[in-house]
Amino acid sequence: MNFASNQSSNLIDQDSAEGLPFGVKVLLCFLGAVFFLEFLATGSFQPRADLLTYIGGTKGELIKQDSIYWLRIFTALYLHGSIIHLISNCIGFLIGGPILEKLIGKYWFWAVFLISGAIGSLFSLFITPSNTVSVGASGGVMGVFSAALLVTNIKVKPVFRKHFNIYFGQALIPSLIPLSRHVDYAAHFGGAIGGILCGLVMMLFWPKEFNHPQGEGISKLLIVIFLIASLASLFLTIMNF
Repeated sequence: MNFASNQSSNLIDQDSAEGLPFGVKVLLCFLGAVFFLEFLATGSFQPRADLLTYIGGTKGELIKQDSIYWLRIFTALYLHGSIIHLISNCIGFLIGGPILEKLIGKYWFWAVFLISGAIGSLFSLFITPSNTVSVGASGGVMGVFSAALLVTNIKVKPVFRKHFNIYFGQALIPSLIPLSRHVDYAAHFGGAIGGILCGLVMMLFWPKEFNHPQGEGISKLLIVIFLIASLASLFLTIMNF
């Protein structure tokens, strides 16, 4: 069965007709719920940097004090600095998420978000000044874009690749150009690299005769590992309140 001839040519039209895929819906609802809890914890829709640090944001200075704060790379990607910050990242997922999920399935889609977001947090810790507080799902958004670029260039028929390259390139490339001092571009670059790595790993589980990558158990295991690490980070953060 040829994947491209059956699905890729009208993928965007199908997304519009069928609505948002389940995985994208769950991710958007989850990020919204976390932001609501963030508001309850800080009393603000735009918390100060010290409050973001208090509830789980990454900060290089903390890592130097106690290595246990490395766990925050697994939770900082769920937090946001303002409601505008949240909305912009949700729009990013709406741009790239439905197409990528239809290509790879919800479990691999969630795994791409988590891994890319965590790698973005790591890049932020290593590259940005140590007194910078970093939060946000933008690393995961960049990972979705770059994974989609890689996957469509390998698994979609050549006649359709130009369309997808333009679609995802227009979303990804401007987000990597450092034009604002308020944007964590290190996290963007890290997330984009994470998405490429995820795409390459998925290729190992994607035989030519299948429409989607196999190895769903691997993606589920990765998600469980990240959730356990996130819960451990959340527990340690609560203990420090």
